[in-house]
Amino acid sequence: MTIIYLTLCWAGGIVFAELLDERWPYGIAATILACLLVLFRDRKDWRLYIACCLFFVLGGLRLQEALPEKSPDHISHLNNQGIVTIFGVVWDAPDVRETYTNVRLKVDEAIWLGQQQPREGLVLVRLPANADVQYGDRLLVTGQLFPPPELDTFSYQEKLAREGVFSTMQLQTFQKLDEHQGRWWKQDLLDLRDQTRGFIEDALPEPQASLLSGILLGDDSRLSEEVRDAFNTTGTSHVIAISGFNMTLIAAIVKSLLSNLLPKKSWAIFFSLVVIVLYTIFVGANAAVVRAAIMSGLLITADGVRRKTYAPASLAFAALLMSLLNPYVLWDIGFQLSFAAVSGLALLVPPADKAFRRFMQHHFGKSAGGEASKFLSEPLVVSLVAQVSTLPVILFYFGRLSVYAPVVNLLIVPVQSFVLILGGMATLISFIYAPAGTLLYQAAWLFLTWTTMMVRSFAKLPGASLEISVPEWFLIGCGVSAIGLPLLTATRPRWYENLLKERRQQLALIPKFVLPVIGAVILGLIVQALVRQPDGELHVVYLDMGQSNSALIESPDGAVFLIDGGRYPTRLLTKLGDHLPPNNRQIDVLWITSDQPEDISALLTVVERYEIKAAVTSVGDTTQADYYNLIQALQQDKTPIIQAEAGYQIETRDGVQMTVVAPHEDANSLVLRLQYGDSVFLFTNRLDEDEEQALLADSRHLVQANVLQAADHAAPDSNSASWVEAVNPQVVVVQYDPASRDPGADSGVMARFSNRRVYRTDRNGTIELVSDGKRLKIYTEEN
Repeated sequence: MTIIYLTLCWAGGIVFAELLDERWPYGIAATILACLLVLFRDRKDWRLYIACCLFFVLGGLRLQEALPEKSPDHISHLNNQGIVTIFGVVWDAPDVRETYTNVRLKVDEAIWLGQQQPREGLVLVRLPANADVQYGDRLLVTGQLFPPPELDTFSYQEKLAREGVFSTMQLQTFQKLDEHQGRWWKQDLLDLRDQTRGFIEDALPEPQASLLSGILLGDDSRLSEEVRDAFNTTGTSHVIAISGFNMTLIAAIVKSLLSNLLPKKSWAIFFSLVVIVLYTIFVGANAAVVRAAIMSGLLITADGVRRKTYAPASLAFAALLMSLLNPYVLWDIGFQLSFAAVSGLALLVPPADKAFRRFMQHHFGKSAGGEASKFLSEPLVVSLVAQVSTLPVILFYFGRLSVYAPVVNLLIVPVQSFVLILGGMATLISFIYAPAGTLLYQAAWLFLTWTTMMVRSFAKLPGASLEISVPEWFLIGCGVSAIGLPLLTATRPRWYENLLKERRQQLALIPKFVLPVIGAVILGLIVQALVRQPDGELHVVYLDMGQSNSALIESPDGAVFLIDGGRYPTRLLTKLGDHLPPNNRQIDVLWITSDQPEDISALLTVVERYEIKAAVTSVGDTTQADYYNLIQALQQDKTPIIQAEAGYQIETRDGVQMTVVAPHEDANSLVLRLQYGDSVFLFTNRLDEDEEQALLADSRHLVQANVLQAADHAAPDSNSASWVEAVNPQVVVVQYDPASRDPGADSGVMARFSNRRVYRTDRNGTIELVSDGKRLKIYTEEN
């Protein structure tokens, strides 16, 4: 238990130093604590506390020493400084994707403002997908340097900074100058890995080849996005990575083979450890692989000295060793997932397996139930425990829950050992005689095909992956409880025993009250996630907000746009609640087409209740207090406010385009064009005849649309005949309230919409149009 306490304090010191973001005299504090530890070495009750404080301070010192320092010649000083030409060596294996290739360039020279000067540091450069570059190639690249971007889901800039990368290049040209300029041993290992991948790709089709490369080599870069998404959706992405299961199985096979070939068991252990180290380096030595290698090495060593390995202590030692080598590993998502999974397996599997065995024997008899529980333990119990223990981490970072994960794991986990053994044997034999290896690859193909078939089939089922929004503090509490409570029960330290004795009655209430409440919370989150999830189609909802034009747009993947909001706050919030997933408290883009109170008064309440990621407007000078208050509220929330002009466009990753056709010259009103595939929507809040003609003269090709929002609520002198003819809509939506004193739905204007499908919010209520990019489906609140 001591190593666990020390590791927790070490990790706490690292996190504290990162949060503090200031240099403290950790070295002096560590020296003082070390002296105190020696001074009180005979005081057993003080010794552990002083050691824990010492490790806390040492953790902070280790992070402080690992902080990257930028010299005056660092390449990042040329960020945002215009065109730069840099010379450098590709310092890692290229990251080959479907449409591009990322390389990390170790820079030694740069040309800036016509002067060649020595530079240092790493730059991330995106090259074309077909770029013929390898590790060790010396390149000349020209372009603009920028700091890494900040992404919505996590800080990409922070991630790269921890890896020593402070610059990315927007490439213009590149040229290969030389080859084999890297470390010779790394070059040989990467060449060997490329040769291994070549054997696999020559023998197997896709996606089986890329899947086996991921399992054996830790390289899934050639796996298609569709297949990768299927594994993520079904919660089986652990299969396409080198996990503790893979490493332990490899270690056991190597040790068993060497034990029969070498005269002494100690030799077999030593060479097994060597093989594990080489394999770890061979596949890239990321955090999860190193953690698996350390754990496997501890198991082999413990078996050699005939000592039982205590998994929590071994895991703590592995975390301590890895964070000693690189303290930033604690922020690595792969490390966190692996740590949570192995902790769960070590602490939760034994009691869960025992309970499952009792259940099976009770319902199917002692003999049959016992045999069935042995067969189902690994694919069902082990995989379920691994998923439960990693669930807080997954929800914390990705906010998604894989509904069919237990079933899919039950179907594919039992065959993974065959994939690993047959694939590994085929690869080794291919180095000796490739045709024989090809035959063994065909045996592995059978199990690889089963794996991909199950994963892709379940990924297509509705609700396979649910978006769940949970407070971070709740997830952290669940994660700590899921690992901490079993750990305390297994180790039973003195203070924990005393707590159990003193608070036995209070603790007895936990199963009766706390657990049902947590279960109800989880059930509520799941049900919320099932309601109105993105369904792969575009939804355009014309909200019934009276005499106000307001529309809610949800893209196929769930991006949300809101155009205006009307004047009734509670009515608008109700409409948003009716049409958005219950756990969605975010609007990606708020489009403010006007400064008039009847269009935007309700938006102030939306800003208070929802997170607005960006706002787009064309309003310049205005005296409208409602507009001023809205902008002020957005600025207080640090929401980016974009002043749009004609031609400004936003495109979501699923292909939905919103284009500003024109700002209104007088009333500062936006005309917006939404397109998804063949479906085009035109939003015209306020538009008189002169402005219509100006748009027809300048942007006739942009105003043609399948669906037209009638301008000015179809008031007299709006929506001229020539305008309607040019737009040529199949559907016209009129947002109108007969109780309003403002004119609308004028009979003469409505006559211009004859021979077209016309929907009115005063008769049909809220109107929803759904498009798959080709066809339109129309739903109304009232018939």
